[in-house]
Amino acid sequence: MTTHNDEWAWLLHRRIADAIKDARQGRLTGQQLANDTERLGYPITRSQVANYESGRKQSLDVAELLVLAAALGVPPIALLFPRLPDGDVEVLPGQVMSSAEAMRWFTGEIDSTERQSDLGRLITLTRKRFDVERKRDRYRAGVDMLLATDEQQRATNAILDLADAAEEIRELNRQIATLPGAVVAGHEEGRTR
Repeated sequence: MTTHNDEWAWLLHRRIADAIKDARQGRLTGQQLANDTERLGYPITRSQVANYESGRKQSLDVAELLVLAAALGVPPIALLFPRLPDGDVEVLPGQVMSSAEAMRWFTGEIDSTERQSDLGRLITLTRKRFDVERKRDRYRAGVDMLLATDEQQRATNAILDLADAAEEIRELNRQIATLPGAVVAGHEEGRTR
C-alpha cells in the first residue's frame, strides 16, 4: 500500500531526476557527466546516473546532489526546485509552495510559516553583504577609470558611492556579528578590501 509520504518521496526523486536529465540534455552524455564527476573528486558512474534518471535508483545522497550539480554547472537548488520561479513544488508531504518560496525556505530565509529565524536572517544579511561588496567593487573600478580620464566630478561622486558601500558593508557586518553562529572573518571593522 502506497502512502502519501511514499508518493511525495517518489515525486521528489522524479523531479530531481528530470532536472538532471534536462540540465544535461544536448550538452553532456551520461559518460561525459560521469567523467566530470570523477574530475571533481567524487565519481558517479554513467550507470548510476542512468539508473537515477530512469527511476531504477530511488535515492540520491547530498554528496551526489552537490557533485552532479557542479558537474552540470547548475546550482544544487535548481535540481531540487527546478521550476523557478513560480512553479509549484511539494517541499514536504502536503506542503506545496512556489519554487521561489521553496528556495527561500531551503536557504533559511523563511520558515514554513513565513517567519525568519536567526540563521535565516544570517543568510539574508550575508547575501546582502555579498551584493554590496560586488557593488563596491564596481564603484572602485569606475573610480579608477574616471580618475584615469580626468573626469573629476564624476570621480568624486563615484568615490562617495564607494564610501557609502563601505559603510553599508560595515553596518551589515555589525548586524551579522550579533546573530548566533555568525562568523565574520576577514571583514574587520573599517576594512574595505
